[in-house]
Amino acid sequence: MNSRTSNIRDLKNAQGSAEWYTPSKYIEAARSVMGGINLDPASCAEANKIVKADRFFTVEDDGLLQKWHTFALWLNAPGSTKRGVSNQAIWQRQLISAYRAGHVRQAILLIFNSSGTETQWFQELLGRYPLCLTDHRIKFIPPEGVYENTKKNAPVHGNAFVYFGNRPYVFSSVFQQFGKIIPAWETDGLRVPE
Repeated sequence: MNSRTSNIRDLKNAQGSAEWYTPSKYIEAARSVMGGINLDPASCAEANKIVKADRFFTVEDDGLLQKWHTFALWLNAPGSTKRGVSNQAIWQRQLISAYRAGHVRQAILLIFNSSGTETQWFQELLGRYPLCLTDHRIKFIPPEGVYENTKKNAPVHGNAFVYFGNRPYVFSSVFQQFGKIIPAWETDGLRVPE
């Protein structure tokens, strides 16, 4: 198996596909907070019909290998694991690195929150960035033809939105409709873009 096939396989989540799309109400909320979406580094043409990012990277582009230089980034990180490491952790660390370097001015990251709040990757977020812990399970949109039976499309985990940027109060105001807001209380010397 070549590395491209392996990467595509590794990106698949428990339901058999990495191609699960975020419903538009969450995308519109993100757009409202950030004033638009310029980049989605983990997407596809079908998902971008909803996200409407100016640019997006597909599995074939391998967004982790691309430069993330943008004002407003949306990231619904792929699920599953890659060589035993959570894909969420890998993508989140890439985002944090780009944000701290000043390459990303604002971002909203959508994660699974049932993966374990005790995990190192979740602890790296807690207290440093505002979070919205959803009060419901997001019913993601499957690719056409994947599930005809809606019971098979039932959400299996909770979610959280994480905000990176200098508009935490706007994030809190807009995203409180989806759940509880946990504000950032530590800075740890993190750079806050202007």
